Amino acid sequence: PIVVNGVYPQVVGLAALRPNSHLVQYRIATIHIAAGNFPAAGDALKKAVALKPDYIDAQLAQIALEARQGNFEKGLAISRQVQKQYPKSPVGYVAEGDLLMQQKNPALAAKAYEHAFAIAKNQPLMLKLHASLTQAGRGKEANSRLVQWLKENPTDVPLRMYLAEVYLADGQTRSAIEQYEILL
Repeated sequence: PIVVNGVYPQVVGLAALRPNSHLVQYRIATIHIAAGNFPAAGDALKKAVALKPDYIDAQLAQIALEARQGNFEKGLAISRQVQKQYPKSPVGYVAEGDLLMQQKNPALAAKAYEHAFAIAKNQPLMLKLHASLTQAGRGKEANSRLVQWLKENPTDVPLRMYLAEVYLADGQTRSAIEQYEILL
């Protein structure tokens, strides 16, 4: 990015055109993030959320930025705020689970992913839930949940392949073969 006197011209132009737009503040933040100016990105994201308190994209960017800077408690606080704002969406719980996994706390991450999965049962959440349960020492339960998912979603080829690989890694060759045969 071109920098003139410590300022990015595109940022100045956007801000001058629409200083009270949450979308502009969000775009400014993304420019700062791309340039590695995290404090300025954080300021722009705060402005975006101040202008539109339920702007989920800015909140998720704040969570990611806080995690990137090692401010996990701030990131967790924002993710819990998102959970309150959007109780019927898994996004706040997924953000919390992801932060907890980054902190190497899979047991608590599994609880967050459980909440998310209860709201929206889907393949990516099943993978996150399986990984967190496995890392928390609950591999048998994780595999059982995955098997149940595949009973309910028998055409889910990627997760069936994943289960076969899990079985292979655990030395359960016969179970892996069964999964591969189903795939064939």
